[in-house]
Amino acid sequence: MSFPTGGFPWAFVVSLVVLAFVELGVRQLPVCSLIPYRSDETQYEAVADYLDLSGPADVCIVGSSRAREAVIPEEVAMLCDQEGASALRVANYSCPGARAEENEAIIKFLLRRGRPRMIVYGVSPRQLLDRERPYDQVALFEDWADWKACYRRDHNLAIDLLPVVVRAHIGRFYRTLRYRRRPGVIFSDLLLALRYDKLGGLSFSDFLTGRAFPCPIRGERSRWHWIHTNVSLVSRPISLKRVHQYVERLRWRGAFVMRGRQREHLQGLLRACKNAGVQLVLVEVPLSDMILQCYPTGLYGGFIDEMRSLADRFEVPFVTARRLGLRMADSEFLDQTHLNYSGALHFTHALVHRVIMPNLRSG
Repeated sequence: MSFPTGGFPWAFVVSLVVLAFVELGVRQLPVCSLIPYRSDETQYEAVADYLDLSGPADVCIVGSSRAREAVIPEEVAMLCDQEGASALRVANYSCPGARAEENEAIIKFLLRRGRPRMIVYGVSPRQLLDRERPYDQVALFEDWADWKACYRRDHNLAIDLLPVVVRAHIGRFYRTLRYRRRPGVIFSDLLLALRYDKLGGLSFSDFLTGRAFPCPIRGERSRWHWIHTNVSLVSRPISLKRVHQYVERLRWRGAFVMRGRQREHLQGLLRACKNAGVQLVLVEVPLSDMILQCYPTGLYGGFIDEMRSLADRFEVPFVTARRLGLRMADSEFLDQTHLNYSGALHFTHALVHRVIMPNLRSG
């Protein structure tokens, strides 16, 4: 088929028509089936998408992948229901590698979309360790006021962030752009199910609708808890050399910088919750003995002191693993930093009974 050359731009018009039909088709599908979610940095986009779709849950969990693997939302909802707090919606918005900077952006974005009853922020020393700026992840959650404030502080940084901010805002109206990663996620989920022999009981419809694997943002368990239910540091040991290498990667410009930019962002998110009148609880996520052994002298103690100081200043609870009465065994860790399903159940039960429910009652 050919079109006359010159004159009217037929190719451009046909392209627009095709894109319009694709967009109409995408809009006929349930939004929750379009949101891509997998265990990588696309989780940041999924958090923004779910918050735009349904607003924040009643109880929001934030933090890094350590918090994602430590707190089981469906278990929190069930235990709260048993203690009289029925019909609570619980979601875990924790993202891989998220430090105070990313969590400040997520919490401010979340507060612009609603007022949760409680935010539980799972913290560890890594939350306060500085590193290169995570431009794209933070920019996903910024509105134009944030971008303008950034521009006033740093013109060059704001210009670098502008394409991400513009794309995120266009995506709120143009779903084909917003959910462009969904086909790739379907394919990667199929490969993941094949790799771990999890195809049994799953239909192709489960992959198309995003229900093949659980999603903590929807209030379900972590996919790694479902895949590696019985894996632990006992059944799959990790060498101290490997843990030392992991800790060394936490250095920034040759040092472990704890009282720099991340501390400022932690104060920013504490201030945002206080100004919004939203209850925030800082909770230390458990770490294995291996990683505590590999931390440089003073790092862990400095983290605890810093968290207590900020918690006192902003009048929020800071709950350590010791205060929860927890002593996690190697059999409860998936690796040196993440709890497995058994460990997460142990931690979640203690968190609900000793932190979440008492604070919900008092709040």
